[in-house]
Amino acid sequence: MSLLSRSRIALALAVAGFVAGCSADVRDEGGPAVAGNDDGGGSEVEVAATEDEVRASCTQPKMYFVAVAEGTCAPVPGKGGRWVPEDLFADAPAEVKRFACAYRWRAGPSRTPDRAALEAALGSDAGLAPVCGVDATLVPVRSEVTETDFTPGTMAGSVGCDVCGFVWGDKLFTVLPPETVLLRTVEVRTVNAGLKAYQINETRARAVVTDLPPVAGGYLPGRVPVY
Repeated sequence: MSLLSRSRIALALAVAGFVAGCSADVRDEGGPAVAGNDDGGGSEVEVAATEDEVRASCTQPKMYFVAVAEGTCAPVPGKGGRWVPEDLFADAPAEVKRFACAYRWRAGPSRTPDRAALEAALGSDAGLAPVCGVDATLVPVRSEVTETDFTPGTMAGSVGCDVCGFVWGDKLFTVLPPETVLLRTVEVRTVNAGLKAYQINETRARAVVTDLPPVAGGYLPGRVPVY
């Protein structure tokens, strides 16, 4: 074999090795992101719960509407997955978006949602409304309100949520946890007319946006209690 032939063979082998190495690098970098399991059983693809999965089970809800008591919404690690925040009142100003968000479970398909981790991270004062069932609405619903003469003293026991309502301008934004919000009645502060109480007419949705009736001087912005 001539020297030229040997050189050509060596060059071909070198090029083939280089291409194989590059291909391996591309496969490694281009694969799907994975989340490690907590049981040492390897890795699995981490995916967000779909709308069908959210509606499927009220025993282990995979989505919550949340009114935070303090701070802002941030990802919450849980056993076998994590809770990832999403905008709830998407078209609202920043002040309202800091008040509430939606948390969706993200994990491998066999991983049970870790509600305890979410409750621990948010604290006992936060309002958590599970989103589940075949009729669940995964976005806030618009509703009208009816003025009422309700006062908190007419309610017995520990009911109501101090952090679940927010007034901005003439709009009311509410998250409605079923365990604490029974009447869907809110107390709002006005500039010139003191306190007013309104009942939210929508009866099923867990998050509601309302245009409040006009009042002299308007409404004071900020959090309001919901009963």
